Amino acid sequence: MSGSKQESDSEEGEDDNPEHSCGSSNQDVSDNGDASDKAEDLLLQKESLKQILESTDQDWPDDLFETVAGELESWSCEQSSGLSAITTTPGLDAVVTTDEDKQAARDLLWKVQSESTRLAAQLTGLVQAKTLTRDRTGKRGTRIDGKRLHRIALDDGRLFKRRAESITINATVHISLDISSSMTVRMPLAREAVLALVYALKQINGVTVTASAYPGTREDRVFPIVTGQESTQKVAETLAALDSHDSTPMATGLWHAVHQICQAKAERRLILMITDGAPDCEHHDAVVDLISCCQQSGIDVVGLGINVPLVKELFPKSLMINQLSQLKSSLFTLTKDWLIR
Repeated sequence: MSGSKQESDSEEGEDDNPEHSCGSSNQDVSDNGDASDKAEDLLLQKESLKQILESTDQDWPDDLFETVAGELESWSCEQSSGLSAITTTPGLDAVVTTDEDKQAARDLLWKVQSESTRLAAQLTGLVQAKTLTRDRTGKRGTRIDGKRLHRIALDDGRLFKRRAESITINATVHISLDISSSMTVRMPLAREAVLALVYALKQINGVTVTASAYPGTREDRVFPIVTGQESTQKVAETLAALDSHDSTPMATGLWHAVHQICQAKAERRLILMITDGAPDCEHHDAVVDLISCCQQSGIDVVGLGINVPLVKELFPKSLMINQLSQLKSSLFTLTKDWLIR
């Protein structure tokens, strides 16, 4: 991308300062080239980012996340000043659990277990109903269905048994939990929702689940919750140890989710953002832009509001729950629309 831009500059021979800062959007058009050239350059950058998000690990010799982060950072500089600081690679902070957290985890598991089991049964039943291989009849084939011979008298040629092609599930989900200070009174329900979701989604064959929480010890860091094959007990302990604090650097949490989703070799990809509202002001535009890029790249981003409806400007797709029992119907609708469409 940068090569094509430099070639354009050298051919026209009019740009004496090819390097632009994030705040250069307010400079005169005469200083930065023709306005149409800038619009075209921006479209090229968006298309490049779309291609990066759709790629797999084999397409990149270096770390995919570093490449995407650098691309979005360059692209965000064209949008408004200050975004580059929140589009860099989020760091990871380890979650330290105590004996008290282990006891709280047992209480959390006991409270969530029955709802999680019902949710898992409903989701697996839905998927199995859609993926189950069934026989059907047709006018051509090698096996006659004896139960359909009466159709001869009706001049119906659909006598042959044919095996319907089975549907396979290949999907990945990342759950991103907001643990900012405003979530303090909502944390009990948020912990329950995350644990129920992780437990239920992991029961579906062909679905992988990861999860994280933001902010970490700093606004540019996150806490991993689920990275691989953690037991339900371990996930509960991690959730019990997480406390709400600081502001809402949602772009950081979303960036980490994109990283996890891009590394998974899945046909269907979903990011579920669990939050109670809007991000910090300086993160707002970055979140809107990144969600838009994800949607264009086939990555679904859905907001799950805890006790509050989420604004459509941030999350074109969103759900809301006020208690854990509502999660079953909300997730059932989401799964029906996303997983088996």
